[in-house]
Amino acid sequence: MEPLTDELGYVLRPREPQNLAALEVEQVLPLLKQHGVLVFRDFGATLEDFEAFVPRFEGGPNLWTRSRDVNPKQVALHMHSEQAEGPFPPAFIWFYCVRPARQGGRTTVCDGVRLLNEMDPSIRELFSQRKLLYRASWKSDTWQKMFPTPDIEQAALMASFMPGMSARIEGSDTLYVEHVVSAIRTTKFGGQQAFVNSMLHSYDNPPMGWRLTFEEGVPIPRDVVENLRELSQRIALPLTWRAGDFAAIDNTRLMHGREAFNGDSERLIRAMEVMASVA
Repeated sequence: MEPLTDELGYVLRPREPQNLAALEVEQVLPLLKQHGVLVFRDFGATLEDFEAFVPRFEGGPNLWTRSRDVNPKQVALHMHSEQAEGPFPPAFIWFYCVRPARQGGRTTVCDGVRLLNEMDPSIRELFSQRKLLYRASWKSDTWQKMFPTPDIEQAALMASFMPGMSARIEGSDTLYVEHVVSAIRTTKFGGQQAFVNSMLHSYDNPPMGWRLTFEEGVPIPRDVVENLRELSQRIALPLTWRAGDFAAIDNTRLMHGREAFNGDSERLIRAMEVMASVA
């Protein structure tokens, strides 16, 4: 086991040839809770091994993971916490490297605790006083992906029971949704205050048709966003991929992003989200 930095993360390697299935959750979870990010290297794990290993970190029988390919575009991605624009962001986000880019394409991580502590006090005060507001108007092909029902009235009711969310029906098949959430959250493991959200990415690239402002529709100043983007990159930790590597990130403490990569490169990273309440 070797540290990524003095403050954050570890690279885990097997002491001897070890089947990934033999690695116990009880060995890994305390390290992940303490250090925020773990990179697993030289385990000889296939994608199928990875997809069988990660669901073991679920917190109960009604919780779930999903597996998907990471955004295939070659552009850089600003720091964000996975699905932080929604009411139930995952506790952990896992990545498996099928094929690294030949040039660039490193995943970057940023400690939200450190970012909050090092940002300008006036910006910290701004986000302490104002929450983020996400708004969207979803047609049936979108809201049916979010809510497990074909009935729009049931979907609106489900939304109303979700933390910080409200919804109303517009026309015959449009659901207008609002979600209010703080940009500063308490980490799940350690109870620290952290700047962990999706604002730095979704300010210019809103997913799912979300429109982002402060509460009551007050615009978020671009100079504030750019200031935090610059700071987050300055304190970022890059993860250099090798084929077969995989990594786990505490999504309640760390945000992650991506460097741009060469247009002649092919890069394939697989992601899994643990939608878990892990003790």
